[in-house]
Amino acid sequence: MFSILSALFGSGYGVLFTIVGDYRDKYGISETTVGWIIGIGFIVAFVSQITLGPIGDRGHARTLVYGGSIVNVVGLLMMGFGTNAPVILSGRIVSGLAIGAATPAIKRIVVVGSGDNLGRNLGRLFSADVFGFAVGPVISAVLVGPFGLAAPFIVISAMTLVVVALTLGMAVDEQTEAEPRRFALDLLRSRAFAGAVLIGSAAFMMIGAFDTLWEVVHTDLGSTEWVANLGIALFAIPLVLFGPFAG
Repeated sequence: MFSILSALFGSGYGVLFTIVGDYRDKYGISETTVGWIIGIGFIVAFVSQITLGPIGDRGHARTLVYGGSIVNVVGLLMMGFGTNAPVILSGRIVSGLAIGAATPAIKRIVVVGSGDNLGRNLGRLFSADVFGFAVGPVISAVLVGPFGLAAPFIVISAMTLVVVALTLGMAVDEQTEAEPRRFALDLLRSRAFAGAVLIGSAAFMMIGAFDTLWEVVHTDLGSTEWVANLGIALFAIPLVLFGPFAG
């Protein structure tokens, strides 16, 4: 169930990336501001991960997951109902803060509860993230046309609240570290970890540039809505398929 929550976080990203062209054309938001809307969420999420993430290691992983999920719903609805750049940008900041806090806590729950299947379960969690991201464009394609820009955000928000309610009674191992850390930056002292961070950062820099431009370019080319949505969904399929094996 926690993997489903993680997938729903990804779905919010997927929806956002496929409607930025609509933000520009309908609300007059410039391409530069669109870039900030996409990028600011990742920046805030990073800060949230290194500052709030370690709280999950002190026996509060469940609180971070549920609190982050609910705050993310607020951010999604702001992005869905916002009609100007400040509101949409603020919603993205709220969402990034929430996801940055909740994601490390979900990973901790999976790590602590995996036993000998740690690599496989982390791979499955990664696949769930990417699957959620790939489903986001599909949700947009189905709902935005007949119901408006807010519809996919409302659906993902409702699904998030349902999953949170279903997981409230689940047992979570909240064992704490012997030496709780205030920030997560000390992990970078490990050369292997730092190298993995650099590789991941390079990959997501490419993904961020791609996602910011993809839908806007297709809007300018006059492509039908489903073409832009399908492109993002197809990009994610190999990650979904090979994630568990890589883990």
